[in-house]
Amino acid sequence: MMVRFETEVEQLTGRTRPMGVKEILIERATNKGLAIGREKGLSQGISQGEHNKAVEMASQMLIEKEPLDKIARYTKLTMEEIKNL
Repeated sequence: MMVRFETEVEQLTGRTRPMGVKEILIERATNKGLAIGREKGLSQGISQGEHNKAVEMASQMLIEKEPLDKIARYTKLTMEEIKNL
């Protein structure tokens, strides 16, 4: 029965060394954690990129002497963020 279990584990995981239930569960949890971490990192990266683009746009609008309220409306930045540019 143990040989059959190990064979099925090998087929499911692609591993050739013996692995117990504990190791399988730890590996699955680790893989799930890594996937969640990647997803969060990607989401944060996108948000940071959007913010950087808004700052770039606001800087250009300030150079062109656009009103602060218009810059805030177009970029969704706060007045404080705009004034600090």
